[in-house]
Amino acid sequence: MPLSDITITKENAKKLAVIVKNRYAESVVSIYPEILKYHPHCQGVLLSLVYNRGISLEGTSRKEMKDIQNVLKKGNANEIPSLLRSMKRLWTTSQNRGVAIRREEEAKWFEKGVKCDCF
Repeated sequence: MPLSDITITKENAKKLAVIVKNRYAESVVSIYPEILKYHPHCQGVLLSLVYNRGISLEGTSRKEMKDIQNVLKKGNANEIPSLLRSMKRLWTTSQNRGVAIRREEEAKWFEKGVKCDCF
């Protein structure tokens, strides 16, 4: 069956979205528990990152993800936007340019969250 033949009601799609978001939110907290101290923008960025990349922190392609864990433990969340931007080194072709753009947008949202004194 082609994917185009699969249908889902709007109500069920919303339920599925909540289930998926909760699952990935738990994954975020499992590797970045300190994120709960930060603005929802920052939390959302790491949710997006883990949704896109998973939770592995091993290997050279995961260096920045491990570094994010370390800077959060030290309370240096202001370093995270530069780590997100550093990940763009992994996506340099026109075929995966969108992921590099996503990392840049996530870095901007994280900066907004860190600067906000409303949380």
